Amino acid sequence: MWKKKQATWEEYRNSVRAWRETTSKAKVHLELNLAREVKDNKGFFNYITSKWKTRENVWLPLNEVGVLVTDDTEKAELLNALFASVFTAKAGI
Repeated sequence: MWKKKQATWEEYRNSVRAWRETTSKAKVHLELNLAREVKDNKGFFNYITSKWKTRENVWLPLNEVGVLVTDDTEKAELLNALFASVFTAKAGI
C-alpha cells in the first residue's frame, strides 16, 4: 500500500512489524505443540520432512571424450572410476 501511495511509511512499517510478530508467534506455537506431541503425532515428522530441501537432478558428467553422459550405468561407471582414482594409493608416494 505504501508503494501505491495509499498509506504513510509509518502505517506501512507498523503493519509489517505486526504481521511479522504474529507470524513468528504462530510458528513458535506450532513448533512447540509439535514438540510436545512428538511421540503421539506423526505431524512432527511431516513438518520436518516439509522443511527438507532436496534436488531431483544431479549434474551431467562428461566422459573422457567430452561428451555428456546421460545413461545411468555410464554415470555409475564414470563416478566409480573417479572415486577409485582419488582413493587409490599410487606406488612411490
